[in-house]
Amino acid sequence: MRLAALALLAWPAPAEPPVAAPRHFQEPAAPAPDTGRPSLEAWLERARQRSSAERERLRPLVVARLGQLTALGPGGPRVQMDAIRATLAELGPASAPLLVEVLDPGPDADETAIHRAREAALALEPIVTVAVTEPLVTLARSGSPLGREHAVHLLGFSAEPGRAGRVLNAIYEEGPAPLGRIALAALARLGSAEHEPLFGAALGSQDPLLVEAALGALASARSSKQAPAVLDLLRRTDSAVAHAESLLAYHLACPEVVGAEEAGAWIDLVASYRLKPTQAVRVLEALPVFEVTRESAVRKRLEGFAETRFPSIREAALLCLALVGDRGARRELLRAYDETIEEFPGLFESHRLRAVVYYRLGEYDKATRDFKKALQQNVVDREERDALLIGLARCYALSDKLKLAAEALAEAWLTPPELSALAADPDFATLLANPKYGAALRGE
Repeated sequence: MRLAALALLAWPAPAEPPVAAPRHFQEPAAPAPDTGRPSLEAWLERARQRSSAERERLRPLVVARLGQLTALGPGGPRVQMDAIRATLAELGPASAPLLVEVLDPGPDADETAIHRAREAALALEPIVTVAVTEPLVTLARSGSPLGREHAVHLLGFSAEPGRAGRVLNAIYEEGPAPLGRIALAALARLGSAEHEPLFGAALGSQDPLLVEAALGALASARSSKQAPAVLDLLRRTDSAVAHAESLLAYHLACPEVVGAEEAGAWIDLVASYRLKPTQAVRVLEALPVFEVTRESAVRKRLEGFAETRFPSIREAALLCLALVGDRGARRELLRAYDETIEEFPGLFESHRLRAVVYYRLGEYDKATRDFKKALQQNVVDREERDALLIGLARCYALSDKLKLAAEALAEAWLTPPELSALAADPDFATLLANPKYGAALRGE
């Protein structure tokens, strides 16, 4: 008993339950430990402040560059305008919201505001960031006619293709015809598979403007997904004649889709003699771009144009065959020019015409010799002489003889618009890019 009592005494008594202090006596909660990191709200606010500060820093630069482009006008010197556009592009995506601000010139805008808005749209194409999606969508739905066109066009470059596609689809389905065609082109640039049925339907439409819009959109986007529908259109002679230029532009933009069937359809169209001779010539001159033209079956069909009653079509077919390696066609193509020069060696026109053929064959050294011989025939007409000098400069530039190309251009009397046109010509791209000799095209 004594031991049991002692054991009970050694065992601790149960603790009294804690009594909660009255609410007004409770200790305040300890503050959250300071991690040294700002809250999400504070971080977002700082980001907004930095973005706003950067935008305000860029504002005078954007205004200045747009002002320079506006002062030069739509027909200003291309090289100078491209240089200003490059400095505008260098400002980067942070300038996009500022450019969006001037996209809509308003319903009663003057030419200056319209030109400024177009330049802003051009500058925005590579920098359509998520930050400008919402203002572009708003403008596409409720801006002035020109402002809506700019916004719809730019949504085709959107960094949010899903949302942009839904907006563009709605505008295409419901909007006025011109805006709907621009929306179609923008959808082609986005390249989403869910919108492909629209293009199939447009290509099969009875509305020629809608067909043209679809072909132009697909060519601009270099989209090969509708190649079978385009071939079907090309095989229907009436449709092919109506849309020949746009069909050819599509195939030149997507040469990889042109096979034996496409080449055969083009030859059938030329052989129908439903095209204008100038159109038929353009088709035949384009065929060498396509690898399939080198195949014997295609070449054999082209040989059939040797007996045509249209000299321009016959020459275009011979040129096409020569460019894909037919030596007999090359000899036949040059024969008439050689005979004329042999009989009348003092006629500058004979040398000029053969020079043009050599140029088209890619034989630039021979073309150069004929252009120089033509210039030696005392050509007194200034326009004719300038044309010869431009031809000579073209061949020098393509032969990488840039100093001689610049000298030939300097000898010609060329206006600033003429120089701008030459600066945009791919034949002169190497010359234009040269820091020293490119000055001949830049008007420096």
